[in-house]
Amino acid sequence: MNDRTLKGLVGGIVIGIVVTTVLTIGTGFSIPQGEADRQSKEATKTALVNAFADICFENYKLDEDREIHLAALKKLEVYQQRNYILSRGWSRMLGQEIPYRDTSDECQLRIFPDGHVPEK
Repeated sequence: MNDRTLKGLVGGIVIGIVVTTVLTIGTGFSIPQGEADRQSKEATKTALVNAFADICFENYKLDEDREIHLAALKKLEVYQQRNYILSRGWSRMLGQEIPYRDTSDECQLRIFPDGHVPEK
């Protein structure tokens, strides 16, 4: 094998590796480890928030004064409803000192599945 053939062969291999890597990552067939970790953490957070929001919604439904609280929630702006839900303790999980704000947001969506416009 002469020099010219060897350089062409090595160059072709290098270009092939680069193109294969770009196409593989670009089409989603492969993702870098950091991206996989990020996606995994995001999926875990989403699953926990949804599970906790279900518990929050059940706590809301079990509250004996639910109708009174629903009327109060309807009078509040959307951004104020989260704080109301937090103050009622519906989004606090057993053994948890501080309620999780994302859980309150998801719980709010379960209380008002079609969105909410405050009553004036």
